Amino acid sequence: MQVELTLGQQYLPITDEAEVIFLLRLLRDSQKQSADLALDLRKILDRSGSMDEPADGGLTRIQALKAAVNESLSLLRQGKDRLCIVVFDDSMKVILDPTVVGDVNAIKKLIDGIRTGNSTNLSNPLRYALEDVKPMDGSLPKIIIFTDGNVNAPSASSEERDCLELARQANRLGIPFAVFGTGTNYNEKFLKNMAEVAGHGSYFEHVKQVGAMRLRLEDEMENLKSVQDLDVKVGITAEPAVEILEAFKYVPQQLALSVSGKIVKDEFPGLDVRGQAYLIKTKVRAGKAVGDFKIATIALSWQGVAGAGAKSMNVVVNFTADEKLISPVDKTVRNTVLNTEGTKATLSGQYDRAQTLFTTSGNTGMAKKVETLAKSGEDAKRTLRTVTVTEANNGIIGKKGAK
Repeated sequence: MQVELTLGQQYLPITDEAEVIFLLRLLRDSQKQSADLALDLRKILDRSGSMDEPADGGLTRIQALKAAVNESLSLLRQGKDRLCIVVFDDSMKVILDPTVVGDVNAIKKLIDGIRTGNSTNLSNPLRYALEDVKPMDGSLPKIIIFTDGNVNAPSASSEERDCLELARQANRLGIPFAVFGTGTNYNEKFLKNMAEVAGHGSYFEHVKQVGAMRLRLEDEMENLKSVQDLDVKVGITAEPAVEILEAFKYVPQQLALSVSGKIVKDEFPGLDVRGQAYLIKTKVRAGKAVGDFKIATIALSWQGVAGAGAKSMNVVVNFTADEKLISPVDKTVRNTVLNTEGTKATLSGQYDRAQTLFTTSGNTGMAKKVETLAKSGEDAKRTLRTVTVTEANNGIIGKKGAK
């Protein structure tokens, strides 16, 4: 693992109080191979009655979803990767028990046989998918959920409660979710919450065109195959005179991290080709200190192919009276801050402010997307919320995320 630490400013003027921002980036080591672990994918697919509604390409939603899943099967490695497929309406049906992939054509026939049903019960298939998943048993697990409706059987309140409890169970087990919603009839806040509760790199995305799920599934598998270091843990501890104001992570999506006292923690199953980045904003009670001033300690640990790894580093700025030494603001940190604020503004519906922030950062493409999509209907606005959290800071690290 390669670690890069970038300060917004290395040298600051002597002051009583200062804001110090730093960017921590974790990157794959180009000299090392991937862990090449088996994938353990558990796919939970909605087959409720609304999945018969039209999608793209003249297909219904269920037809487009089945085609996307079938087309993505070619990336699974026979004799190595595991796959489980469960479909649900008001009941669940196991299409494929957790199975090491063999005859892909046989699996395609099972998927082709999926038919739509009635209302939406997600908790039972999710509970089934969580059974017998064993992270760190030589495989990389992920539960993939696709739905176009509200969970409502036997009732919305009981289903949401049960699903969130199962997300907490997944969090304890270290099993991440990839949650996809399409249309405008599903509860976006609930699905986002479920992904956040599951943690460990879980995420939610709105899918405007169901046929695009093929690319999303293929991206998911390629990212998992590229994992190099496993069980990555990040801890950032502020010094006594320092307060952590905000903390964000960016892969697979921008997410505000909770601050517990003076500590920020994160963990995820594996560092893949996209890398990971953290932006930390702090308030420093400098008391007119001169010279080096310690802001925080960063502690990293991971499990590599050759064994366990760990790294500790200090975040240090320098307060100086020499005006010639004062650092200009680092451009990458500055633009990350602007894009992060632009994303927050987009999510809260402050579209004019978001456009200004993105334009100021030089992110004219994102500013244009906000201008265009914010003027459209709810489906476009849901697309915009996904686009900003996944793409606004693509330039920080790694490859660009999937559209």
